[in-house]
Amino acid sequence: MVETLYGMGQGTQQSQTSPLTTIIFIVMIIGILYFLLFMPQRKQEQKRKQMIQNLNKGDNVVTSGGVHGTITRIKENTVVVKVAEKTEITIEKSSVTKVKERK
Repeated sequence: MVETLYGMGQGTQQSQTSPLTTIIFIVMIIGILYFLLFMPQRKQEQKRKQMIQNLNKGDNVVTSGGVHGTITRIKENTVVVKVAEKTEITIEKSSVTKVKERK
């Protein structure tokens, strides 16, 4: 009976993976995640910074709160946006989410 059990164990050899293979696999997964998640986010953030730096007087903008208006004055960290006749608001530059094309 011992011989029978011993014979059954011969076909089920387990292969051991090298620690180097495991490390390479983890590095590959991290690399794939970097290119799929972080690179597009970084490009989008650079594009947004460029848009904020290029704000000009007269640009039609949309704020993060959904307010539509036209820039009348630009200060260091803020912009003054005309939202209606005789109505202007001061907002942070960072709250501008979109510059609409002029018609």
